[in-house]
Amino acid sequence: MGVNIQKKQGVFLNMKRFIAVIIIFFSLYLPIFAQNEFQPEEKPAEISEQSVKKDQTLNTIKEVAASIQNISDQIGIKKKELRELIGTQEQKDKIRAEINTLNEQKAIHEKSLERISTGIDLELFEAKPQKDFKWQEELHDLLGPVIEELKRMTDKPRQIEKLNSEYVFYENRLATARKAHENVKKLIPEVKDKKIITYLTDVEKTWKNKNQELDNQLKVINLQRSEKLREKKSLLEETQNLMRLFFKSRSQNLLLALLAFFCVLFVLQMLYRLISKLLPNHIEKKYPFYVRLGHLLYRFMMVMGAACSLLIMLYATGDWVLLSIAIVFIFGIVWTARQGFTKFFEQIKLLLNLGAVRENERVVYKGIPWKVVSINFYSHFENPELKLGRIRLALEQLIGLSSRPYDHDEPWFPCRVGDWLLMSDGTYGRVIMQTPEIVQLVLLGGSHKTYLTEEFLKLGAVNMSTNFRVSVIFGLDYAHQIYITRHIPDRLREMLLKQLIAEGYGNYILNLRVEFREAAASSLNLEILADFSGKLAQHYRKITRALQRICVDACNRYGWIIPFQQVTIHQSDKQAKSPDNYRETINIAPSSPLPDYQQTVVLRSENQASATQTITAQSPPEELPIVPSTEASGELADYAATEVETEFYQKWVRKHQGDKYQFCERLFSGGMGAIFKVLERDLQRISAMKVLLPGLKDHPDTLNNFITEAKITGFLEHPNIVPVHELGLLPQAGIFFTMKLAKGQTLNAILAELNEGNPEYIEKYNAYHLLNIFRKVCDAVSYAHSINIVHQDIKPHNIMVGKYGEVFLMDWGIAKYVGDVEQEPDSVAKEFLKDILSFSKEKKSFHIKGSPAYMSPEQVSGDPQQIDKASDIFLLGATLYHIFTLVPPYQGDDIQGILLKAKNAELIPPETRNPAAQVPSEMSGIIMKAMASYKHDRYNSVEDMVKDIDDFIAGKWSPQETKFFAAGETIMREGEIGEEAYVIVKGSVIIYRESGGHRVILNTAKEGDIIGEIALIIKAPRSASVEAAEDTEVAVFTARLISYNIRRLPPYMEKIVSAMTERLLAANANIHPHLTTDCTDVVLKQLRLIFKDKSGDTESQVLFKDVVSEISGDLGIPEEKVCEVLSMATDRNLIVHEDDDSLEIPDIEVLQNFKESRMIG
Repeated sequence: MGVNIQKKQGVFLNMKRFIAVIIIFFSLYLPIFAQNEFQPEEKPAEISEQSVKKDQTLNTIKEVAASIQNISDQIGIKKKELRELIGTQEQKDKIRAEINTLNEQKAIHEKSLERISTGIDLELFEAKPQKDFKWQEELHDLLGPVIEELKRMTDKPRQIEKLNSEYVFYENRLATARKAHENVKKLIPEVKDKKIITYLTDVEKTWKNKNQELDNQLKVINLQRSEKLREKKSLLEETQNLMRLFFKSRSQNLLLALLAFFCVLFVLQMLYRLISKLLPNHIEKKYPFYVRLGHLLYRFMMVMGAACSLLIMLYATGDWVLLSIAIVFIFGIVWTARQGFTKFFEQIKLLLNLGAVRENERVVYKGIPWKVVSINFYSHFENPELKLGRIRLALEQLIGLSSRPYDHDEPWFPCRVGDWLLMSDGTYGRVIMQTPEIVQLVLLGGSHKTYLTEEFLKLGAVNMSTNFRVSVIFGLDYAHQIYITRHIPDRLREMLLKQLIAEGYGNYILNLRVEFREAAASSLNLEILADFSGKLAQHYRKITRALQRICVDACNRYGWIIPFQQVTIHQSDKQAKSPDNYRETINIAPSSPLPDYQQTVVLRSENQASATQTITAQSPPEELPIVPSTEASGELADYAATEVETEFYQKWVRKHQGDKYQFCERLFSGGMGAIFKVLERDLQRISAMKVLLPGLKDHPDTLNNFITEAKITGFLEHPNIVPVHELGLLPQAGIFFTMKLAKGQTLNAILAELNEGNPEYIEKYNAYHLLNIFRKVCDAVSYAHSINIVHQDIKPHNIMVGKYGEVFLMDWGIAKYVGDVEQEPDSVAKEFLKDILSFSKEKKSFHIKGSPAYMSPEQVSGDPQQIDKASDIFLLGATLYHIFTLVPPYQGDDIQGILLKAKNAELIPPETRNPAAQVPSEMSGIIMKAMASYKHDRYNSVEDMVKDIDDFIAGKWSPQETKFFAAGETIMREGEIGEEAYVIVKGSVIIYRESGGHRVILNTAKEGDIIGEIALIIKAPRSASVEAAEDTEVAVFTARLISYNIRRLPPYMEKIVSAMTERLLAANANIHPHLTTDCTDVVLKQLRLIFKDKSGDTESQVLFKDVVSEISGDLGIPEEKVCEVLSMATDRNLIVHEDDDSLEIPDIEVLQNFKESRMIG
């Protein structure tokens, strides 16, 4: 019942508004009627003014009557002459023409006399009824009353203008007639002949009469004009009179017509609402298609009915003027609607619920999801999760949107009021308000932070109020390597769980895990993963801190070491206190959780023992003292171990009783030995230990090679050669040597993954990365060659690639010294090499050494005298062959077959071995030169080979082709699909377009310029033609060539180029549709640039057609679009288009401000 009362009140409210509009309308226009009915009569003119006017009229009548009498006398004379004339017919016709002219003048004067005496316009009585119009004149019948009404309203101004024109006309004629009369009058005294005198006298009289007639005519016109001007009123009075005249005669008809229009519209609208209530589902407003179609047709008929009622009312009142205006107005509306038929059709589809947006579906508007409640001329959207989440949109605003069905569990907003959020910008707070415009968070501490809703959604908030995870990474020292994957995570989890329960978080813990994460550079990292209920979202950061604190407590409880930062300081000679250079290593432990601040300073020099000082204090000292070594003699006996030193060593270094090495696991087994992962107990260092295989321990050659490998590897000191720590003998392992444990994988394993198409490896190891690895191997080989040691087994299997970019050349087991020991300058090196050579002489036999798939011909021959540095260069080329082809140089079914191929150098060129690898021809040349059959055809040194590789990386060898075009030859043609870009090497070209059968020159290009570059990123028709202006040579670039060059870039540069290409493609896709619609901004910007470039050239003109052609060519915009923008700019006085077709910009700042205001708007 309450609902019905509210609806009735709404109806009454609408009626009140309608009645109020009518009352306001009558109140505005009734004063006009009152002025017309009750306005007092105007006061008569002054008596003196009337008498003057009467005198002027009488004088004018007398003068006109005299002119009429004079003309009548002349007519009588002419008729008499005609009767008495005895002459030719031509002379009679001439006199008759003069008589007719005089009669016409007489008639004009008589009409003027009648007009002056009556004081009215006689033309009103001379109008004749119009004849029947043809069918073309039907439109004139329709608009005739309107035009006549306008003519009637503007009658006085037109009459005054007509009299002004006549006055100027007769005034000019009078001046000419007076001049003619004066000329004839001056001529008569000079003539002697009586006949001529008689003739001239007649002419003089004739022109005298004409002067008199024209003067009388001017007086008449002047009198009439004075009367009209005297009757003329001010613009305001004329406007009031026109309005009064209109509403006096037509206001009643107009009010009746408008009243009929609104009454019919109101009644039909009320009927529409009544019918809508009777329809099913009118409350939910889920109408089927036929009901929507009926609604739309009813509204159309409602408007048509109201319009017809207006026309019928005007027809009934007989007001043809208003009826004509109404018909023209309606016709104009229909004609205008025809232009936007497509837009109206889309709106009709939306109203029928057949468009892209439909009722009860989900649509995204300005980044926010909305539910489409209803679609009408004003549609309603709502979002139930937003405060005041209801908006109203006009129907045209729905065009361009698209809705979809939604799931009932689908969220309408990523959060609700009261939820705790972690924003991507680091903000953490609770939602206190969310509306269609803003989202407001309260942060810890009480401050508020407000986001625009669109920006809030772009940031991507993490809702912590459902459930959340806390992830903490905690590192331990490498001393705990043995237990880091098993025991430590379990103990740490137990303590974390116990402490979290004790602090009151136990009921909200969903999951708690401690896992080993990674072996970092200076620590073994654990990751704590703790899942909590959303009820603890407010304590997210407090829990994060608690986990860190509990981890430190666990370290204190179980004695786990937290790694600390190491700093190395190098002193210069001037700073050192002795000639030797000291190396100072300062290890600073963190102040927490240790109770005391500890620092250790270690000083080392080449010729002196290490001195160590440990300082313990409750707070860190301001300066770290440096303790230099004490002066001592060079006798070894002075450095003998003391009791304190021995006791200290046994307590702190050899505190672990038993073997020096603890074996952890076997890492690798090869053809000669096995590698174990061991822990050096004294230094707590993880190392790699290599031992001989059990079946080879009794072979002298194998023992010789093993010991030689250890000694040579230990002798070589290079960043890309694994350092050897110790060579010794263990009862449980035999002869061994330990070296640095290189973590990573072999280059052979990497190439195998690339050959299998592993996408992760393809992305990580591009050609540049692999060449960088190979360069480091070359550096190691070059260093070994500098001391006359050759490797003899360089291959991808012996190249270790570390996780952090380290590269090591491994397995020096068959390395050989190829120099002259006596020529070695270093005495220590000389003694070492003599030892190696003397040890090698004890070998009982010689075998072919190396890997068959990579061997050089001289290695296969078995002659050790042929092995030298060139053999390693061959092996480097073979490794490079494998890198680029992903397969070894020699392959076969058995070893003998492979060795035979290597001996005969049956090498397949890299580019044909694996065509899919696309080996560049210049790289193939480097490989084939390094792997030449004869040593003298190979590179002279590793440095020479590296130089060519560096040139290849730097891009000095360019595989692009060149083309030559004669003058006048077409290089590119507009509209063709091109895949090539050209760089002009020599000559110049003309860039043009064909427009209307004429060639429009857009630009010219010269040496160094690039043309057609868009073809490198997208296949599109050429936007212009290019012709050689002279003999021209160009370099050709294709997308494949660019891709090849990109692969030679560093990885980060490759990603940058790829990202820029994607941005250019996106920009190209966005710009071209934009240029075809609203191109005002870009055209004005280009126009400003054109004038800016020519600002210094004061002599040249900027022509309109040239500007249109240049902008169209540069931007790809049709010329008609450019003309529209320039016309708009001319109308707004932004530019001036002169008569000589030149353009000028009065103020370039105004043009810039106009452009910026459009962008802001």
